[in-house]
Amino acid sequence: MQLPIAAESYRPSNDALIRAVKRTRAILARTGADETQLACATAYSNADRPGVRVLNLALNVRTEADHDVSAVLDELFAHYEAAGVACEALDANDAVWPEGFDTALAARGYAPRNRRLMIVAHYTSPTDANDALQVIPARAAYAHMRTLLHTMAGADHGLTGRCADDLADALIDQLDEPRVEMMLGLLDGAPAAFAGVVTLGQQGVIVPAYVAPDARRKGLGRTIMMHVLDHCVRAGFEQVLLDRGEGCYSIPMYEALGFVPIGGYVRYYLGKGPSDQGTE
Repeated sequence: MQLPIAAESYRPSNDALIRAVKRTRAILARTGADETQLACATAYSNADRPGVRVLNLALNVRTEADHDVSAVLDELFAHYEAAGVACEALDANDAVWPEGFDTALAARGYAPRNRRLMIVAHYTSPTDANDALQVIPARAAYAHMRTLLHTMAGADHGLTGRCADDLADALIDQLDEPRVEMMLGLLDGAPAAFAGVVTLGQQGVIVPAYVAPDARRKGLGRTIMMHVLDHCVRAGFEQVLLDRGEGCYSIPMYEALGFVPIGGYVRYYLGKGPSDQGTE
């Protein structure tokens, strides 16, 4: 099967596609966070799950005539202080941050990280799937899915105890969002891989593949992504997008599946710019 990819002349601008990826973060954050509209940003927070980036973040950060960079950040961080949590990440309203945010955010302990935006340019279902992987809807196996998410929290993000529980539970809550189509791969009956897609009209934004450490190098990431992309074919998406941190080890796999880079943007993270947490 082939994706009904829209002709290049009908493709939205890169800026519009970047906004689509950022809009997906808002959709997922609303599954477990309080949303507050500030003058120059939209803040998401969950005091019961501090440190979970997908729930404690600021989107649509911008300046306006009566709000310079200092005023924007003063209001934003006063909100998070009152909420009792830290803002773990920030996204600009536009593809490029307004002047002055780089130094102001650095002074507050935030580090920039380049994000790579990729889009499917060509895709035909490969024939080399690992047939041992049983792929089912993640909603059909919440317990298996949570086990795999908890493994990811510990093995890939170094989280333990409550922090690992909070991340796993936050990502499980995302399955209740009807625009999320998540697939779970079982290997010999055990949860081994997941990947999915968020529907935005005629666009699909990929929830990147994750494979359990003891199941890697068996082609499972590629296999479950094939199932996700076949779903995108059936959905008739005109664009299928993927957002990864620059230098992510899985980028070659996505390129082999037909994704090509079309641009990028900068996101700010609290601390030193950690690796992707969860399904970001």
